[in-house]
Amino acid sequence: MKYNYIRRGMGIVLCGLPVWLTIVSIALSFHHSRPAGTTGLILLGAAGAIALLNLHLSYLRPWLYYRKHKSMDGYHSVSGIPALGTIAVIAAILFNFQHLLTGILAICILIADTGGLPWFLIMTWKDASLWDGENKEA
Repeated sequence: MKYNYIRRGMGIVLCGLPVWLTIVSIALSFHHSRPAGTTGLILLGAAGAIALLNLHLSYLRPWLYYRKHKSMDGYHSVSGIPALGTIAVIAAILFNFQHLLTGILAICILIADTGGLPWFLIMTWKDASLWDGENKEA
């Protein structure tokens, strides 16, 4: 199997950008902390709500269905809101850059948001058809 390192590298950079941006914001907040802005906190709250919805739809809803029906027969999966929570986290970090609490909450939201870009990378990493494309060698 031949890996497409360029495509995988771009995926790592794109999907890891929110995490790295948040880590840099947290690290710089130790040197010079800034006050939190209202817009950033509102965006962070929206991102948290989206993360909770995605987490519920990914794990809690199937578990509740199984507990009620004792089987997964007839269960229909419902898609969450992909990438929107990550975009809201990035915007919140940009509005509240170098604010420690915003950074810590943003990391927690990125971990919890199963519809976010970091989770997309984790869940699709072994899918060769997505990352490596078709092997064109004969």
